[in-house]
Amino acid sequence: MKKLVSLLLLVCLVLTAVPTLAEDLVPAELPEYLDVYYEGGQKFNVKDQNITLKIAAVYNETNGRDMNDAWITRYIKKHTGITLEWTMIPASAAAEQLTLLMLNQDDMPDIFWGFNMNTATMLKYGDLEGQLLDLTPYINEKTMPALNYIFSIYPEKKASITTPSGAIYCMPRLMSASLQTLNQGYLWEGWLKENGLEMPKTLDELTAVLYAFKEANPDSTPLGGAESYLDPRSYILNAFGFVNQAKGNSVGNSPAISDGKVVIPVMEDKYYDFLKLMNQYYADGIINEEFFTMSQDAVKAQFAAGETLYTGDRATYFMTGTEHPELEGVGNYVPYHSVYPLTSKWNETPAIQGPNPITVGNLCVSTSCKYPEIACALFDWVYTDEGGIYIHSSAMAGEDTLGMYEGWSWNEEKQSFFDPDTATVENGGNGRWSAFYAKNGAVANPTANLRFGNRMGPLEYIHLAANTSINAQYVLCDMPVVVPEETTWDYLTNYAANEDHVVTGFPTIVWLNDDDQMDIDDIKDALNNYIKTEVAKFIVGQRPLNETEWADFQANLKKLGIDTMVRIYTGVYEGYINALKK
Repeated sequence: MKKLVSLLLLVCLVLTAVPTLAEDLVPAELPEYLDVYYEGGQKFNVKDQNITLKIAAVYNETNGRDMNDAWITRYIKKHTGITLEWTMIPASAAAEQLTLLMLNQDDMPDIFWGFNMNTATMLKYGDLEGQLLDLTPYINEKTMPALNYIFSIYPEKKASITTPSGAIYCMPRLMSASLQTLNQGYLWEGWLKENGLEMPKTLDELTAVLYAFKEANPDSTPLGGAESYLDPRSYILNAFGFVNQAKGNSVGNSPAISDGKVVIPVMEDKYYDFLKLMNQYYADGIINEEFFTMSQDAVKAQFAAGETLYTGDRATYFMTGTEHPELEGVGNYVPYHSVYPLTSKWNETPAIQGPNPITVGNLCVSTSCKYPEIACALFDWVYTDEGGIYIHSSAMAGEDTLGMYEGWSWNEEKQSFFDPDTATVENGGNGRWSAFYAKNGAVANPTANLRFGNRMGPLEYIHLAANTSINAQYVLCDMPVVVPEETTWDYLTNYAANEDHVVTGFPTIVWLNDDDQMDIDDIKDALNNYIKTEVAKFIVGQRPLNETEWADFQANLKKLGIDTMVRIYTGVYEGYINALKK
């Protein structure tokens, strides 16, 4: 078991060698204090300063507790001398209390934790009011080496949290960039092989295998899913050259990238051809005749009966109670393979938007903070393997648990995380969460991992099915990873299908000022309802698909404000690309 160094050593500020994310971000020479250069180069010993950081924190009213008595607070005090002074705010009062805190200029907290500020709120209190600290000057090798190093590997993450003005107002929560998150669905590869067919890589090839399956199984609907559950239309739209999140644009009413520019797919000429294809699929029974009304249970039942060639999610989700012999048992999960991004006559290059799981707005530093370097250096620890685990699950067995609990460990035989307190602490939650509540306190939403920090896991484990928080525990415990291929076949086929085609798409975090956000909100509901209704009519044939009806559809989109949406989203995308270049 690897000996963990203390928090005090981990937040030191000079890296002498470039580490990998699979290693602790620890320099070769470790000073005995936070080596902070403050106000013009003056260096001082943090432990001698009696520093207090005041934190206003939102807590979960069902399972929360006072963080002033939490393990992590005591641990930080012991090892750095820094006192974290918490003011606990119930989640139901968070919005109101945030406004009051911002009005109280003379007694503003140093840190805002767990308020889940949206981008408009951060722009208001950052760009306009000047009450949130721009963290950009502190994200460097000296003050925040761990986060700075992560951003050097994943520049898209830094660009995502950078405002149009170039500021960064929060420390993000970073999650594993598993290619599973961009999965567009799976095809029954076993059936294809039995019938001498290959996995399709073009839209024409997909259409051919769907029709072959229909011919062999007349009562089937080869392209599984419905509007309400596992809608396959995002997959088809991607073949037309619309790059967007894997399952987030089934109707074509959200921003996507096409030929290097921001578009709303329903406005594009090739969307007309998409509708023609979907109408053909509907008329020929390739999608279900009740596509727009069928339930989730009905979609699952079709899969369980072996009546779909394509499913929008992993086969393992649908195996319980199945009666179809071809689909029973772990050994038969493997015949399903992740679909490839498709090309077509409208799209010569297979491409899919890369995952960028990131959350913002839950740890912000105020401009009233007397020691911003110290606050940033301290919380940078949470972006290391050790800090990410410690703040989430506390210390492992044999480390500094301060006598508050036994400490977690790793069971090599079962390849699982073990926490002796989970069975004895009666504090709500499920499994390990009950121990977590008792040790660290439930700030904001505990199941979202404290809403900031590094939950990415080491790079070599990102593709595994294991929980990302456990991934880092593999490293801290020096434990070998033993994951049977039959339990991770879906992740592995995702890599095989997608790894060479991942591109940067429209940003997952959209920075809008109040005026732009208001315009989007005013337009979105009416526009989306109209699009959803009319697209369904075109597909099922209730509305004829001809030049006259298409022109009328486009005219109504413009009346409802779709051009304004494109203009706003284009500005967002341009800001994101500019941030990527820096």
